[in-house]
Amino acid sequence: MSLIDEILQIDLDANGFPLINEKNIKLINFCISNDSRYRNEADSEYPYSIKNLVQEYIKNPTADNLMNLIENVDKQNSTHLSVSGKNKDADNKQGRELTKKYLMQIPDLIDKIISGDHTLVNNIAKNAITKNNANMDRYIISFASKFCTYILRYHPTASNKNHYSIYDSVLSDILPYYYYQYVHHKTIDVRRDTLKELPNGYEVYNNYIKEIIDNSKCPISREDFDHLLWYYFKGDRDIKDKNYQSRTTKAIACIKS
Repeated sequence: MSLIDEILQIDLDANGFPLINEKNIKLINFCISNDSRYRNEADSEYPYSIKNLVQEYIKNPTADNLMNLIENVDKQNSTHLSVSGKNKDADNKQGRELTKKYLMQIPDLIDKIISGDHTLVNNIAKNAITKNNANMDRYIISFASKFCTYILRYHPTASNKNHYSIYDSVLSDILPYYYYQYVHHKTIDVRRDTLKELPNGYEVYNNYIKEIIDNSKCPISREDFDHLLWYYFKGDRDIKDKNYQSRTTKAIACIKS
């Protein structure tokens, strides 16, 4: 039993992985809210919190405020908009500038996000960088999903804050296991390159998560689901030369073809 399991006593399924239930959600959310590495996102007192930057942009949607939001979503979530081609360069802001330019051209951007327009995530992911620079073939689904999620999550008057699910490597790697366990005994493919080739890749991903939550019969939000899987499975990677398998690898191995 790992330290986190022992301390928190997470409820596990028959294969030894977290169940989707209210107890586990409360435990994980408590960890995140008290973890200094992550709690700044919603901290109203922290000037560069995503919450404050979103609300400043909503109140005054200028190019500068949009850029501040883009930069901090990118930095705090390691979505690598500053990547140029295959090279990561922290001083290269071209990806962020191109993303800002694309977002500023979208009419009624904030209203579209509030309405839950999933095609918006697809369009940002596929076009924000590539449309303005054909040499940068980027599919920024991680940034696009987080940008729309945060705008909705911290919008002061939005009534439904449950339209979007965050996409990242932790979630996409483990999602097939939870879909197999809670929905259909079959495999799904939500890898970035797979979704990129679909006309509605983000909707496919988002709908898979909805199916899992609905079938869990647990009244949780998309944010709760994201927190549970991300916090439990993050940072654990295979170490081949030590013959060590991560939690994710062990979980995926439980899927029967």
